[in-house]
Amino acid sequence: MSRTGMQHPRSLCTIHPYFTILDQAAARDVMDEFVARSKTEAGCVYYGWTKVGDKLFCREGYADGDAVLAHLGNVGSCIGKLLAGPCALERIEFHGPAAELEKLKEIAANLGAALYAHDSGFQRYEKA
Repeated sequence: MSRTGMQHPRSLCTIHPYFTILDQAAARDVMDEFVARSKTEAGCVYYGWTKVGDKLFCREGYADGDAVLAHLGNVGSCIGKLLAGPCALERIEFHGPAAELEKLKEIAANLGAALYAHDSGFQRYEKA
């Protein structure tokens, strides 16, 4: 519910990619490009990288499934660059409401991504 007491549909989707870093210097340049491109996306709610040792994780959230698809179209060349040597993809997951995940089934299959539908909880984020 919003501050006004109205129920808002849950639409927020997140991508959870996990990588092993093979070449830190080369990975840094591509990571910076991902961030710069993602900043231009209206549907990107948050985006950034976290790491521990040689493990790398991208924290990323989007307004809905359509925003995820727009993001993947925007950063497609970066994905190729990152996986061409600097990093190895360990796994990737998409999380979100079942209705939004329906929009992502084809791209998830192409990426080998698991789909996790929201089961319970709440969302304070309100789609603009």
